[in-house]
Amino acid sequence: MTVQKTPQSCFNCSRTEHEVPMMMWSYKERPLSVCSACIPTLIHKWQQVVTMLDTQPTGEHDE
Repeated sequence: MTVQKTPQSCFNCSRTEHEVPMMMWSYKERPLSVCSACIPTLIHKWQQVVTMLDTQPTGEHDE
């Protein structure tokens, strides 16, 4: 059986690994895909990135 892999997409611009090189990072133990074009945003505007990531749903239920 072949397992289909969902392409990783950039957290910032939503481009996939089929369009641009991608790196995997993590934030608060959550995986974070970032494309090569958005790495400067992650590095130089990290405060905006953290705010954006903190407001995104995790898919987990809060208890």
